[in-house]
Formats: sequence, C-alpha cells, structure tokens
Amino acid sequence: MKSCSKQSVNPKACTSAYDEGTLQIMALSALHESYQFLISHLVNLLSVRLRIRVLCFGSATMRKKAKQKGVEPDLSFYVQTAAAIGNRTDLDFSVDPPPDIVVEIDLQHPSLSKFPIYAALGVPEIWRYDGKSLTVYYLAGESYVITPSSVALPVLTSATLTEFLARSQHEDQYETVLAFEQWLETRET
Repeated sequence: MKSCSKQSVNPKACTSAYDEGTLQIMALSALHESYQFLISHLVNLLSVRLRIRVLCFGSATMRKKAKQKGVEPDLSFYVQTAAAIGNRTDLDFSVDPPPDIVVEIDLQHPSLSKFPIYAALGVPEIWRYDGKSLTVYYLAGESYVITPSSVALPVLTSATLTEFLARSQHEDQYETVLAFEQWLETRET
C-alpha cells in the first residue's frame, strides 16, 4: 500500500479509514478521481434538472470519537437530510446525521472493510464502483444488502449508473454528461 504524506505532489490524493485502532491509508489514481468527478457531476446534474436538493461533501472525514471510528468516502451526499444540514459546512457527526449516500470507487483497494464503519456511523446507502459495475447497498439493521436502485435517489439504478460510468471508458466526461442529460430529458417527458 502506498503511503501519502505532506511531501506528496498531491497530499489530498489519499483516503483513509480508522476502525478501533486500525488506520488504513489508500493512494488514489487519476482514473479513480475521474470516476469520482463523473459521479459527482451526474448527481449534480440530476439535482438541478429534477429540482432535488442534494448537498455534496466530497470526501470530507466522517468520525465518531465515542465509537472510535472514522472514514473518508470518495463522495458523500445529503438528500433526505439536506434540509437539516442547510448551508452549514462544519459538521459534527456526534449530533448531525450521516450522509444519505456515500460513494466508494474500488479500482486499486477494496472498500468492503469500510462497510462496518459506515454501518456504525449510520450511513443508509453506499454506492460501490469496481471499474466494471456500480452496486447500490442499503443498510438493513447492522449490515448492507444489495438493492437495484438508490433509495435516496430512486431514479438512479445500479444499471443506469453502470451504463454511464462505462461510457466514460470510450468517450470523454463531457460527452457522457451530455448523454446523461439527454437520458434525464427522456425521463421527464
């Protein structure tokens, strides 16, 4: 596993997870960041086109000291709880709700070890992309189960998200976002 330090060219190009004394640090690739950006762009476009309030907090650290758990998702979105967050940016996970959706992009390092941390933090939904398909998981009790579509954003299914992420492998992000916008238009009529 690569290490990330302040001497790195891009020290933010790392993500980490902390679980009861165990720290995991992962370096991020340009391909990883490209998928992360594309997913954020698709959700943002959906938010604007369908007039759904979605707040994105990127890979902001989520932690609960009392549970000795912390994690940095690749992306995090507030949808149902967006109104509770409002325009605040200084979140305290001991009192504020967790994001409704976190995204994990698993190209070099699997994120399944982070799932118990997300469950302990009460994150209702995880989108996990492995470079081939995007799977949506929903928290049922203390563990996650696979579900065919997002609970927070039901118009988005695993199949739809996978299709548009796959498009980005043979067309640029701009073309993929335009195709997604056309897809949204067909859903609106």
